Amino acid sequence: MALEPVLRGDEIRGLREGHALVLADNLPPIITRLDGMWTWESWAEIEGHVHDLRAANEVEHEDRPSRFQLAAWPGSAEEGTKGPETAERVKEMAG
Repeated sequence: MALEPVLRGDEIRGLREGHALVLADNLPPIITRLDGMWTWESWAEIEGHVHDLRAANEVEHEDRPSRFQLAAWPGSAEEGTKGPETAERVKEMAG
C-alpha cells in the first residue's frame, strides 16, 4: 500500500478555527468540528445525570470506611467502623 499525504502542513494550519484533522489507527482521516459538550442542546440533561450519579455515589459510600481508613486501621472492614469510632482512633493515634 502506497503512503499518500493527507494534508500538507500549511493546509492543516489553514483549517478553520474550531476544526481539526483526526488520524486514528487504520481509519480514514477526517476533518471534524471541535465543539464542547456544553454547547449541545442536551447539556442540561447530561449535567442532571452527573449530579444524580454523584449523589447516589455519596449515599452508597457514606456508611463505609474509605480504602485509606482501611489501610490505616487494620480490622476496620470487619468492624464496619466509620464516623465516631474512626474519629476516636484518629485522636488516639495523634495523641
